[in-house]
Amino acid sequence: MKKFIFFKRKTSGSIARERLKILLLSDRMNFTSDITEKIQRDLIRCISKYLDVDEKGMQIRFEPPGKNQEADSSCIKATIPVRNMKQRR
Repeated sequence: MKKFIFFKRKTSGSIARERLKILLLSDRMNFTSDITEKIQRDLIRCISKYLDVDEKGMQIRFEPPGKNQEADSSCIKATIPVRNMKQRR
């Protein structure tokens, strides 16, 4: 039975965590707005599975390290207006 542990699918949380790590590394490299838009679309697609969101009202900001953060970490701030929760199937 333990052999099935190796064949588990990745959870949406682990996929999102990987994307965020890539995002942070990319922020330090000053990536283009095209990449920012792609990340925003991915976030919308992921969150839209569970929530009805206002895509036009969504804002994502990438902030450099500041006084409220660790010296070497950047910050992603997202404002995502939620209209309603989707019904479970």
